[in-house]
Amino acid sequence: MMTAQTLHRKCFLTWLLCGLLCACETPQEPGALSGYIEAEYIYVAASRPGWIIRQTLREGDTVQPGDILFELEQGRETAQQSEAAARLQQKQEVLLDISKGARLEETE
Repeated sequence: MMTAQTLHRKCFLTWLLCGLLCACETPQEPGALSGYIEAEYIYVAASRPGWIIRQTLREGDTVQPGDILFELEQGRETAQQSEAAARLQQKQEVLLDISKGARLEETE
């Protein structure tokens, strides 16, 4: 059975050992500071869904307004844009044909 005196002695020796270990810390570089920094997390998301094909920054990098953070794959958007341009061209041709009116042989 452990007596109160033995328990106090073990606690004292444990604290003494911890104090000695902390005192053995290597000195910091001149001008270096230790401590905590409070920061605000900012979550970034793309304006449209897609696969990220290039990431220009890493965690901890400093960002300025206007910096490109990542690039999304554009294959699907390019195909959709080409398809829309083709549909527009087709509709414009139909409109032009309608605006010319009926041919004479069609009206007789």
